[in-house]
Amino acid sequence: MLSYHAGLAADNAAAAQRQLADAVVKRNQMTVERAQIAEDVSWAIEHSSGSVHKLRNLSHSPKFGVKIDGPGVSTVRPPNVTSRIDGRSSVEFHAKTGYGVQRRVTVTWHNREDLSNNPLQWSDTLPAPT
Repeated sequence: MLSYHAGLAADNAAAAQRQLADAVVKRNQMTVERAQIAEDVSWAIEHSSGSVHKLRNLSHSPKFGVKIDGPGVSTVRPPNVTSRIDGRSSVEFHAKTGYGVQRRVTVTWHNREDLSNNPLQWSDTLPAPT
């Protein structure tokens, strides 16, 4: 009878240890994601020339599955979706900026390369042509 109780106690201790380890892993993941989200407002849109603009990732970390959307944003040339924008780099996109065209652009991206996290969003207006 004593060995049964000892075995049961060992099983309970092992289960509690697994739960604690899982909780620590989850807490660490949440901490990393919070730090990434705090950095994720680091985007800028620059006007290059004509209808060409640049979306610049001002952060140090890459962003994945990046989509640029808004009225007048071209989905074809170049595509408005890119698989990756490295930190401190940019990608070009085309957007009409004529009179009466809504200038709001929304950027959607993921922090994880496998796109398993919830997508994040940032919006801004297209800069006026210079």
